[in-house]
Amino acid sequence: MEIFIGNVSYGLQEKQLRRALQGPLSTFGIRAFHIQIIKKKNIAFLTVPTLEQGQQFLEYYGASNVNARRQKKQIQVMNQYLRMNQSNKRPADCDKALLRSLELQQQQRDAQQRTASIQTKKKRSFSISGFEVGRWSLEEIAPAHVFLSCYTKRAAGKVHIGKHQTGMTIRFNRPEVDDEVKIRIGYASIMSIIIGHQHTQSTVSVTMRHAPKFYHRRSSPFDLAPLFAALGLREDPMIRVSDLDPDHMVTAPVCFVYRFVLSEPEDLEVVESLAGSNGVPAMTRLQTISRDHRSLYRISYDNLLRDISTLNQHFRIAYQLTALLANGVLHPQTIADLIPTVKEMNRTYGANQLAFALRGLRDELCEMSPDPTYQNEPLTIATLLRQLHTIVGRRCDPSRLNRSDAERTNNGELACIHSAYITPAGRNLEGPRLEDANRVLRRYAGYHDYFLRRDTSLRPIYQRFKDYLSSSNGQSITIGLRQRTVWQTNAKTIIEELGDFSGIRNPGKYAARIGQAFSNTTASIEIPVEAEWLIPDVTTVERVMDPKTRTWRELARVFSDGCGTISMQMVERIWKMSCKGVISLDSTLEGECINLRKSMVKFTVQKVEEMRTLEICSTTSRPLPMFLNRPLIKILEDLGVPDRAFLDRLQEALAEIRGTATDPSAAARFLRKSGGGVKDLGMNFMDDEFLRQAYELVVVTVVRDIKYRARIEIPDGYTLMGVMDETGFLEPEQVFIKTHTGVLVGRVVITRAPAMHPGDVQFVEAVNVPRRSPLHDLRNCVVFSQRGTRDMPSKLSGGDLDGDLYNVIMDSAFFPIEALDLQRPVTVEDMADFFIDFMQNDMLGLISSRHLVAADLAPEGTLAPQCLELSEAAAIAVDFPKTGLPRPSEARPDFMSPMPLVAVGKGGSGRERIRLESVKLERDDNDDDAEDLWTFAYYESNKILGKLYRAVNEEDILHDLQSSNLADERRDDHLLLKIYRYGCEQWSQFYPGTDSEANIQEARELQEAYDDAVLDLATTFAFSHQYILRELEVFCCIISGKGKASKRQRDLSEGLRERFHELYQWVTEQMGGESGGTAAFQKSLACLESTLSPDNNSGRTSKGRSFGWIAAAVLLSEIAALTNIR
Repeated sequence: MEIFIGNVSYGLQEKQLRRALQGPLSTFGIRAFHIQIIKKKNIAFLTVPTLEQGQQFLEYYGASNVNARRQKKQIQVMNQYLRMNQSNKRPADCDKALLRSLELQQQQRDAQQRTASIQTKKKRSFSISGFEVGRWSLEEIAPAHVFLSCYTKRAAGKVHIGKHQTGMTIRFNRPEVDDEVKIRIGYASIMSIIIGHQHTQSTVSVTMRHAPKFYHRRSSPFDLAPLFAALGLREDPMIRVSDLDPDHMVTAPVCFVYRFVLSEPEDLEVVESLAGSNGVPAMTRLQTISRDHRSLYRISYDNLLRDISTLNQHFRIAYQLTALLANGVLHPQTIADLIPTVKEMNRTYGANQLAFALRGLRDELCEMSPDPTYQNEPLTIATLLRQLHTIVGRRCDPSRLNRSDAERTNNGELACIHSAYITPAGRNLEGPRLEDANRVLRRYAGYHDYFLRRDTSLRPIYQRFKDYLSSSNGQSITIGLRQRTVWQTNAKTIIEELGDFSGIRNPGKYAARIGQAFSNTTASIEIPVEAEWLIPDVTTVERVMDPKTRTWRELARVFSDGCGTISMQMVERIWKMSCKGVISLDSTLEGECINLRKSMVKFTVQKVEEMRTLEICSTTSRPLPMFLNRPLIKILEDLGVPDRAFLDRLQEALAEIRGTATDPSAAARFLRKSGGGVKDLGMNFMDDEFLRQAYELVVVTVVRDIKYRARIEIPDGYTLMGVMDETGFLEPEQVFIKTHTGVLVGRVVITRAPAMHPGDVQFVEAVNVPRRSPLHDLRNCVVFSQRGTRDMPSKLSGGDLDGDLYNVIMDSAFFPIEALDLQRPVTVEDMADFFIDFMQNDMLGLISSRHLVAADLAPEGTLAPQCLELSEAAAIAVDFPKTGLPRPSEARPDFMSPMPLVAVGKGGSGRERIRLESVKLERDDNDDDAEDLWTFAYYESNKILGKLYRAVNEEDILHDLQSSNLADERRDDHLLLKIYRYGCEQWSQFYPGTDSEANIQEARELQEAYDDAVLDLATTFAFSHQYILRELEVFCCIISGKGKASKRQRDLSEGLRERFHELYQWVTEQMGGESGGTAAFQKSLACLESTLSPDNNSGRTSKGRSFGWIAAAVLLSEIAALTNIR
């Protein structure tokens, strides 16, 4: 029931009204309710779970009238009495999702009230007299760790230690500028919290991986709030800023230790009592002292920038030294002390080798996480120089293997690129990292230092990023929208060489066309001018009804949009060049030729004779598996697919996962299928702690995807690239599909992601073609007809044939019963404005979420008018829809709950185990600082997505797997030791009387090269420079992260998988795994021995575990091959 509340005081906050109503509502057993304040009208709406509860409440607190038999009770808030009546909204018109969520919350809180004991509420807000920002001294750790204060703020304020995702919040006033400031520190970003006393002061020192968030509320002599209300605008109370003041601007990007001084020293014990509960991190008591370092820090900062400027002729070295500063790794004075030795080393080793060594030093320092709770030994200049000499020595030794050098000899398909990650407080400098090459980078192979990739964190400070885009003295940019990436370079010359873009007046299209040249590709062969032909598109005209004007209009349809052909002879040339992928093959073409269509030509090239390389973006060498997803399941449900079909397939998938717990071979196949680096060794690898953790991490990741994304594999389904039938044989609604299993024949369902409209799922007939048809030469793709009034791809979420992937389902159980024109040439500023506008208005994710909620609530599902409106909005999301979207519900279905976090921690046996950390969903109404942290309410969905969600209990599955796979209490590497002994025994049988000793030093060098590459991947694909991936994550190609799983996280995991597989192939080749024979046997045995040697650390900070298992796989493979020969 919804209750209208009038006479609301101007400026009343939701939390204040909630507290005023909490007591009266609880009198009637109402413990779950929702409040919405309409500030511009000074009214509010209260929603309670049931009509009966609302009527009982109004009986006592409703507005009085002349017919009332007694005076009603009144509630006073901010000196005004609230007037409450039942709203004009009928109960049937209330937000159903919100009501169901409140009913669920009411049941949960009633149960808590019955079973929970009354607990004393702990104090969570503490007065502070000021705070300092700085860093820990790496050299001075005894008798106490020294905090170097680089910024000091003496102002009264409060620090609030919130629960769960609220984190820590610091508030104080700045009288000199008449505003209020807030600092928010998320718990996931905290490395350590150190508490203690210095003299008579009690201090709390928080060390973070990156800068916190800063906000301010500026006061004004004019009260603008009534004006905002009159205009119908929302006044944002707190504004996100980059720093607190000009002095803080220098330290904010690079100093991540915030030290708070408590006003009441006795509060320290209360602060300590909060640790370890409700999401608050652990705290450590340590003796620390603070030293005023403000003037020295600013002087050393300016001096360092001046010293680095003297190295401008050695860009790579200057870049790495700047990265040590910009990323907050070392103090400016420490970096300055390194420069004289760096200059000497430059003369000895050269700028290139030294720059990579400096990058390696930065990676190792990040891995060490210099912090008083981790650091036991002082990190002096001498120690840093020894580390640097060791790293550069390994790189420059010609007798040692080096993975990075090996990667740079791959015919230019990889490029070393510097990158900058723009954050609200500053920027992090990364690289150079190896990235897939593209057309521009291959053309300028000797000038990669002139290119800088810039990424953004997409925080609300867009102007800061725009300043970067338009800077560098008019240097132009090239934009990659979906990746939120720009390339900073001298693009004016590059763009002129790429082609003629003068006719493009739309900034988005202009940026997209240039961005095509920066797409990751594989170069294949040079195409002669005489072999290239321009052929017409296959088009038709369809008459459609305009829903707005209700008139008929003609719409052009391009059946061949983005699709050309290539001859067999040209294909053979490509394959001989060891390149992957083909264009749509037309075996009727003679000689070497490639046919391009007008729809493929995006712009004209200035120097046609120079840019003739055919570059391949992707391949259809094998069909990809087909997975269900939440939008597709919702559409199939609405189209009549029974719930049992989805639930049965879910149980089959879960049973397959549970079955791997008792079958080592099945577990190994499961890991390989999921992209990990484990091979079937023919033995129970669960006895090894590292492999067991790898197995558990993969299982948890797959199960989380099933539960929270409904990512369920369909065995009788494929994901295929679409092409057009060049022969004209196929009729409308027919397709031709040929895979490694043969030609598919019969009725199939075809769709394309993202599917949101019911029309995005279509029935087609898969047919065979005559035996001599050229279509038989097309494999692992879906061939669409060129006949009819409308092409099938355009019906499937607006698809085309320029590389789109389509989902094909053969399982019958799932069968259902105008752009901106500037009127002038586009400038750099236009592209910068467009990029910022895109980031601010990229609405596709928001629309998809609203579509899921609306489809779950509406009886018609995705067929409901509101869902059809949202699906249309999704189709034009790139046009930045700012208005006209249906108002979102205040609640979400339970299947949209956030995923639990994955962590590695000590289990009951004292060994490290994979564990899940749940995310707190309920907002704390008593938390003063939680009002700006939106937490959705959730209700139990009665539709199939809710049933699938509740049918998966990831915690039970993980517990069952861990209970059935407890390792015995032996040394962690006992299984590797067993394999090594077995290898020695087999050597004596196959080669009796011969020595199995190989060059152990060479094996150790290979392991060091592998460990270097793993560390490089761990830092390259990390979320921040202060949090690098664990070896386990790299080995499994899964980025678990420190926060909620996101699309960026999944995209990074996919990139990590590709790079790790390249590394895996390289290291097995070095072991002789490809050629085999005696040398491979010896080398893999030596690599295994190197892993087991207790003294094999070579002065390195850590030694990986995965190298040993790669060596074991090669060794067992060689033994199996020799056994089969005999």
